Amino acid sequence: MIAGNTESGVILVNGIIGQSMPRVDGSDKARGKTKFIADRSFPHLLHAYPVFSTIPSGRLLNLDPEPAKAVNGFIAAFSADDVPGDNRIGVILDDQPLFVHDRIRYIGDTVGIIVAETAEGAYRAAKSVQVIAETDTPVL
Repeated sequence: MIAGNTESGVILVNGIIGQSMPRVDGSDKARGKTKFIADRSFPHLLHAYPVFSTIPSGRLLNLDPEPAKAVNGFIAAFSADDVPGDNRIGVILDDQPLFVHDRIRYIGDTVGIIVAETAEGAYRAAKSVQVIAETDTPVL
């Protein structure tokens, strides 16, 4: 059934659009019974945490993962140099770098990723990575 309402401009398709729908998972989520991926554990499971830029715009000069290696449970550090082939991803077009290679575009741009035995270890190791960058002069 397709119906039109000329006053509101809303078109209903099978009476669904514009109507409240029951959430089949709502009750379990409200009662804390839903299992999320973070609630699951597997033997030999590793955890990863990204290393983010802290400047809004600039040039990545160096990425030093040496301090991360001192964190208990550290496994590996990866950056754009470790990506074989094309370092671009995207939803519609592959037009965004997976990891910054040289140009930082925003605060939080991903410059690398740390892998560790625990989520806490990956987080701590990622935060210890030294990101050396040259900040662009803002245009005001």
